[in-house]
Amino acid sequence: MPRSFLARDVPGTRHDGEVGDTLALPVPATGSPPRQLRLQGYITPLIVHGGFVRALGVRLNSLKSALKETAEGTRLRRILQEE
Repeated sequence: MPRSFLARDVPGTRHDGEVGDTLALPVPATGSPPRQLRLQGYITPLIVHGGFVRALGVRLNSLKSALKETAEGTRLRRILQEE
């Protein structure tokens, strides 16, 4: 996991993150993740609330089944019913 991350502000946005929040951070599926992850944009959707990852529209415990690898890269699979 990255040791730190840097979120660059986008004019007109406000981050709702607080110390102790859980974030769903995007890291590479293969290879070593960078020591510092740099994000550009609004990070509030990456905050996990009540076990729900708003950026992806899925529960954290369903994340593995929500993502699939394709020839084009990682894609979000539509979940019609939780398992």
